[in-house]
Amino acid sequence: MNNRRDFLKNSVFLSGGLALASGGFAGAHSELTARKPGKKPLDSAQEKFIHLRRQLLKKQNPKQFLGYPINLNLPSQGFLDWQEQLYQLEYGLRSMNNVGDPFYQRSVYDSHYLEADLIERFAQFHGFDKSNCWGFVSNSGTDSNMHGVYIGKTLLENRHGKPPKLYYTEDAHYSIQIIQDLLSLPAVLVKSSKEGNMDCQDLARQLKENASEGAIIFATMGTTLKGAIDNLDEIHEAIEGHNSYLHLDCALFGGFCHFGKSAANLKAIQSGKRRFDSMSISCHKFFGFQSTAGLFFTHGDRFEEFRGYFSKSHDPAYITHVPGTISCSRDPLKPALFHYYCTEASQEEQRQDYHHMMNMTAYIHKHMQKQFPQLETKRFSEESNTLYFKLVNQDLVDKWTLAKVKAVAGQRPAYAHIVVMPHVGKAMADEFLNDLSHYHSRGLLQNV
Repeated sequence: MNNRRDFLKNSVFLSGGLALASGGFAGAHSELTARKPGKKPLDSAQEKFIHLRRQLLKKQNPKQFLGYPINLNLPSQGFLDWQEQLYQLEYGLRSMNNVGDPFYQRSVYDSHYLEADLIERFAQFHGFDKSNCWGFVSNSGTDSNMHGVYIGKTLLENRHGKPPKLYYTEDAHYSIQIIQDLLSLPAVLVKSSKEGNMDCQDLARQLKENASEGAIIFATMGTTLKGAIDNLDEIHEAIEGHNSYLHLDCALFGGFCHFGKSAANLKAIQSGKRRFDSMSISCHKFFGFQSTAGLFFTHGDRFEEFRGYFSKSHDPAYITHVPGTISCSRDPLKPALFHYYCTEASQEEQRQDYHHMMNMTAYIHKHMQKQFPQLETKRFSEESNTLYFKLVNQDLVDKWTLAKVKAVAGQRPAYAHIVVMPHVGKAMADEFLNDLSHYHSRGLLQNV
């Protein structure tokens, strides 16, 4: 008698027996009852939402948005054409599910083929070996980071018999604190430099103090507020000889770092040596994808070792294999739509966006330093699109939706930052600079 897994393995639903080439969903219309289209009145909550949305759009102009890493440009025509083709195949219209490992099997009810292909392409952009990489499209950057830390915990705990410690800085994204709590990992807070990147001398000191325990290093390529980049060479020097797992949070910078001058330093494999174990990238930041999503990558053999340990306690008979993802059901529409961004046409669009973004960052930085030296505007490097400076008038914070942090007595002043995304053009930059000048002339620039 077949058990549930054998049954499912032979079933049409999960085996992919219904191929798109055989007509896919197109023939299903004759057998299924379609909802008849018709314009119906909105209910009260929907009407209220539409009204509030219109009011907010008037108040918060996308042309006056500088404080957060969101690309507010509308999608290109190429993306919209791809979206329309997917809708014609009922992606986004009919319920589907990307449950499981995207590299394991495909069916008409998922988008695993596109998900696996985009992971392989993006992995190659970042120096992974195409024949030895694994990943998936996650719910968010935090979800991707969770998987990286969870894989690191599982590997180190099973290799050495006790839980590792998690090392990160106060400049790392706040979600790492949530992940640390959820996974019940002992935390080690590593000092940051004044510029915001990891102090690797302090990392080495702390590792030495915890020499008998494994270490998950949570490094950041583009810290939240200062846009700082942790130095991989220095991290490697610090962790040499220590049982460790290195995860990179590349939420924003991962979208464009492979176009920059320092791209080679951030490759997963360099001169035959692995630079890190896993990485995460957000889809909704640099790319301007309409919905929150993330990319997660790791080396294939790392993942298979993890899956071996994972399968000892996680054996989901409901599907045909051990997926290796924390999430069971996963969104099939996001991978299908996001596949556009790994195509040659989109990569050229992104390359142009990158150069425009860096030019505008340099332009604003130059003028802020020259016209408003009292703000002490800083940029971590030419590879960063983040400028941070002493806090300005609250009216400017509100108009430009600036992110800010409070002062810490004896440690840092209150400051704000701008993140120069692809939607920021010269007209927007000049309006921001003119606003600073206007408040400066009235003696109100730093009247907070």
